[in-house]
Amino acid sequence: LLPMSQRKQFQKYVIKDKLRSVGAYMDVYLATQPGLERDVELRILSRAVEEGSSDYQRFKREFRLLARLDHPGVIQILDLGCHANRLYYITTFRNAKSLEQLMLETESPFSVKEVVTIGLVVGDAIRHMHLNNLLHRNISTHTIFYDLDNLRPYIADFVTLKASADGSLSKSEIPFVYDSFFTPEQIFNRPIDRRTDLYLLGAAMYRLLTMKVPFEKKALLRSDLESAFAVSPPTSFNEKVPVGLEVIIMKLLEVEAENRYQDCDEFLLALEAVRDTLRR
Repeated sequence: LLPMSQRKQFQKYVIKDKLRSVGAYMDVYLATQPGLERDVELRILSRAVEEGSSDYQRFKREFRLLARLDHPGVIQILDLGCHANRLYYITTFRNAKSLEQLMLETESPFSVKEVVTIGLVVGDAIRHMHLNNLLHRNISTHTIFYDLDNLRPYIADFVTLKASADGSLSKSEIPFVYDSFFTPEQIFNRPIDRRTDLYLLGAAMYRLLTMKVPFEKKALLRSDLESAFAVSPPTSFNEKVPVGLEVIIMKLLEVEAENRYQDCDEFLLALEAVRDTLRR
């Protein structure tokens, strides 16, 4: 923690320490809420926005919708605003680490059972967001965290946009965020929709099982787009992955969105069947 002399006031919150950065998009701080004397997480967006601007109004609309979400797999938003032309939002503070951090610390993949559980919890959280007309479109092992006290995964960080009436967004509306997983929609300039979130969840599950990403970033740099998204089956790197789970992940990672699960309900039903098989 920062010494008392270095702690700064931001709006009505006192910054105690910096927790992490979400690429160049956002910084996350541990802060105290005076009066209530409780620790919270203060997320300050890097982009300068004037209070009252159209960007600010959109931010308020989207994050007010986010604040209405009531799901254990989604971090709770307590407050939002603009201070010194910087947008910010406040969430509950949890003793947690990202799935990426946990995997790198152990230097080993997650177990099949753990990945199935994470897929079910986060998949249901994404379903809850979609029902409220919100897309996440930055699901990854960096934005999914694990609560070390309650032993439960949850979505912690958002670069959120409200879906349009038909549930899709154009590529131009989706910023690339450092450490995010690339999607075929972004690379091939296709509409972003709910199936994009499912692709990203599939990429996260793939990484947890194999410690690899399902796409080749070097091929993207070479503009070798077809080979970039040619996915090797998870069993190529982890023979413990059961066939049923591999089938689900490969379907999530289809390049053509119409070949993936079309909604979270369809995906969750398939993953629940794998969970039940593991239990037997």
